[in-house]
Amino acid sequence: MSFLRKFVVVRRCFVDFPGREKWNSRYVNYRKGVKEARKRFQGEWKEKERARDAAISVQAAEAERQEKEMEERAMERNRRELEAMAKWREEKVRKDREEKQRIVSEKEEIQREKVAELQSARAEVVKETAAQLDFYTRENLDERLAIVLENPKNYDFAVTQTGERLEDTNQ
Repeated sequence: MSFLRKFVVVRRCFVDFPGREKWNSRYVNYRKGVKEARKRFQGEWKEKERARDAAISVQAAEAERQEKEMEERAMERNRRELEAMAKWREEKVRKDREEKQRIVSEKEEIQREKVAELQSARAEVVKETAAQLDFYTRENLDERLAIVLENPKNYDFAVTQTGERLEDTNQ
């Protein structure tokens, strides 16, 4: 390849002048120096490129690690929130169940009170009905007078300290 370049240089040179060989050798040396400088600069540039790529890969790895950590923290926070929501739901279900039980027990208590009130009202009606039999009415006045005359009661008596009853029998 360098032969072609020399040849090209030689071909471009249409004029033959003294020192042409010297000029050619200097030109060839110049081209070699430029090539070496270009190779050196390319090597430096490639080295910088590799270093930059390595830095980028390190940064990318760090960014990926940070992203994973952030994702793990988000997952953990999400898990804690889900647990809190589950606890809240369980607590709500428990409170609702207790509220329903309380309402049912209150209804049962009200029902028992109504039944007890009804029974007491029935007992009172029965008692009043039985008491009505003891009332003195025009229909049963003769019967009642006969009962009273047959069973006299004496409310004129004294009670001693020992609880004995002292009646006056002279009447």
